[in-house]
Amino acid sequence: MSDKYKNLKVKELQELLQKSGLPHSGKKEELIERLVKHEQTVDEFASLDDEFGDLGEFDDSKLALDSDIEDPIAPVEDVLEEEIKEETKVELKETTTTPVVKPNSNFKFTPIVFDKTATTETTPVAAPVVEEKKADKPKLPVIPPKVTDDAERALERAKRFGIQLNDTAKKDIRAQRFGIPATSVSPKATSPKAAKSTPVKAASKGIDPEVLKKRAERFGLAKTASEKKNPVVKGKVPVSLDPAEEEKKRKRAERFQQSEDAKKQKTEYHFTLVYKALNIKQKPKKACCQFDPEWCNVKENMKKADGLLEMYTPNDIDILILPEMAFTGYVFKSTEEILPYLEDSETGPSVQWAKKQAIRLQCFVVVGYPQKTDQAYYNSICCVNAQGSVIYTYQKAFLYETDENWAEEGPGFVSLNVNGLGKVGFGICMDLNPYKFKADFQDYEFANYHLQHDTEIIICSMAWLRSKDSMSTIKYWATRLLPLYQEADGGKRTIFAACNRTGLERGSEFAGASCVLEITNENITILDHMNLDTGVIIVQA
Repeated sequence: MSDKYKNLKVKELQELLQKSGLPHSGKKEELIERLVKHEQTVDEFASLDDEFGDLGEFDDSKLALDSDIEDPIAPVEDVLEEEIKEETKVELKETTTTPVVKPNSNFKFTPIVFDKTATTETTPVAAPVVEEKKADKPKLPVIPPKVTDDAERALERAKRFGIQLNDTAKKDIRAQRFGIPATSVSPKATSPKAAKSTPVKAASKGIDPEVLKKRAERFGLAKTASEKKNPVVKGKVPVSLDPAEEEKKRKRAERFQQSEDAKKQKTEYHFTLVYKALNIKQKPKKACCQFDPEWCNVKENMKKADGLLEMYTPNDIDILILPEMAFTGYVFKSTEEILPYLEDSETGPSVQWAKKQAIRLQCFVVVGYPQKTDQAYYNSICCVNAQGSVIYTYQKAFLYETDENWAEEGPGFVSLNVNGLGKVGFGICMDLNPYKFKADFQDYEFANYHLQHDTEIIICSMAWLRSKDSMSTIKYWATRLLPLYQEADGGKRTIFAACNRTGLERGSEFAGASCVLEITNENITILDHMNLDTGVIIVQA
């Protein structure tokens, strides 16, 4: 199938991809592969459409139902009696009609009229017999229309995003459309908790369980339910926790022995975002500098940031956060494009700017930039202290599709002790999302990592794309941090500070919505936030 594309130029291939609504960046081989996969997907959808016919356009109004029919399943005797009625009606009508001749014409025709209602001339039928048999008639199972709707939505979603359906997904769609129980789901997994614990879910996502296990080890995530239940491995001696950990576990267990009513108010997606009047002293002042960088215009972007910060002096800010890839722009489609803007972790222009501002403002400065090392390229952030020293360089762990054009995955999430701040964790944009958007949404890899490591301040540099309004973006970030709210010990408090960018860049629009959130086991609180404006917010928390 790919032979017909080999003789086309890259520009022609990109035009074909644009017409199909597909990403059109990459090498020629990648473009051809994308077109071939798209054709295969279209063929699969066509085969599904052929199989199901016009099922998606079906509705009750298209049924030619007679209002006198009371039950779709009738005994053979009743059906025969109805046929006799209809034959009698037609015969009677035909015998009573007379030829009609139009004036000034030799053409004559005989109209035949069909009546729905029975006439007095029809053959009498024993009506009481029908009524007596009604009680014995089997009732048809009613299939909720929602099932068909779900199947249609799944198919439409797959068409819209160009997702290639696997055999399991196709079987599920067929099963839903025709009301057949899905055989791939365990009958025991009827409740959300049971469904979450079944291994079927991981298989349906198409991710090898071994890959999930390795990723969990890499990011220090919680063990699976089966591993928690049976922690003793054959040939290994069980390790006992220290008394402090045991006490923490006991307190957490006691706190979760609450009434059912209280549990209902704290479900997975039920949390409260509230505003809070600040009256906090001797807490670090977090500042987010939100602006709209120009692509590949490093010097001009630095001038913008300098202009927004020039009014501030030492002691005004304790932690200054800038967006992901703040001065270079974000949308790079190949390694060749970004190569001139890659920086090392000590002498690059972004790091030098951070050092200068850190010394001037006597604060920590966090800035995103594209990093080069001897081994690979990374989407990174540097954290510089008030003395102008780089105390840590964090490399993005979960890559977005734009990052995959040039960057490698970082070694994993991190939480470290920083003098003057406490336990600090770093993140970059996509780190908040499920891994490659393939992992289960409720794995909450980033949030669970920081819950387990008792992180006190989470700092995130963002280049988050706009979908709805700013509050929708903030609510989504809060949703991705739910474990820090649901499973936090009493009195535990986590501060989440995210600095995003705004503006348009190569067809991508960014969401703004920089914010500072306070997360406890009672509420997720918005301490301050921005919309699509440019400027600096400072929150003491």
